[in-house]
Amino acid sequence: MVRRTAVTALLFLVTTGLVAAESQQRYVVALKPSRVQIKPSAILSEIDPTPRERDVTSYSVIDGFAADMTAAEAAELRKSAGVRYVEAVVERHMLGVVSDATRSIMGQTVPFGIDMVRARALWEFTRGENVNVVVIDTGVDYRHPDLAPAWAGGYNALTKSTDPLDDNGHGTHVSGTIAAADNDFGVLGIAPKVRLWGVKVLQADGNGTSDKIIAGLDWVVNQKKALGGKWIVNLSLGSLYTTLAEEEAFARAVDEGLLIVAAAGNESTSTVAAPIGYPAAYAGVMAIGAVDSSSKIASFSNQGPQLAVVAPGVDVL
Repeated sequence: MVRRTAVTALLFLVTTGLVAAESQQRYVVALKPSRVQIKPSAILSEIDPTPRERDVTSYSVIDGFAADMTAAEAAELRKSAGVRYVEAVVERHMLGVVSDATRSIMGQTVPFGIDMVRARALWEFTRGENVNVVVIDTGVDYRHPDLAPAWAGGYNALTKSTDPLDDNGHGTHVSGTIAAADNDFGVLGIAPKVRLWGVKVLQADGNGTSDKIIAGLDWVVNQKKALGGKWIVNLSLGSLYTTLAEEEAFARAVDEGLLIVAAAGNESTSTVAAPIGYPAAYAGVMAIGAVDSSSKIASFSNQGPQLAVVAPGVDVL
């Protein structure tokens, strides 16, 4: 009897150790309307009453939240009567490469895309005054003299703070293409008088996950509700994976009056065209393909029926 009890205890300890050692992953939990007002901690207590760090992020742009949990816990939570679905987050990455090369510029350079899209014809009437443009990306170097005049503020979905300082360069490059000041320095943006906002959702290596995209979008929707006005969201990021939660978030953001544009993707080759990636392929999002200075489609640019327009996207200074 003693020996059997000892063996049973040993098996219990081994099993408990295996459960504890099971690695946590990131999941988005979508709730039914009847459970929306319940705190995530209460929902999670259904699968584990023991308080533990799960890095919970609540959303208003979807009825749900994101949290860390094991695959077994996610499977158990899917059985809850108040849960619509539980899905693992998917990978997202920046689209385009920021060159390490530097170029000495005397005075201000006007990128070829300015005239290619006939921006000067509009500048007589507007350069983007009173329009809010949000770059959801690796962040923005708001200290840069070409961007500081337009800077309005932002959010960091990784640290849940109001400091989206760019530690990669990609988001800053995108921001310069949009809003670089007309100041006899650097480059000139296509709409240098917009109010520029930055939301950091990608890490320093340019990679991230869909739950952070939702968190960033959530922040933008709430800013629009608080401040009003016209809002455009730019996402030069994505991948070929879709998620229900992200699709719902973008649909609700569009319903809130946001104009959302996203890069079509950079997975094509000169011989095989890849389909439009996500979030560009979601309904209501404008998918933007890339062309070079001669208006020829870029060999890397993804293609498909969701493509809305093409724009300069090759060798952009």
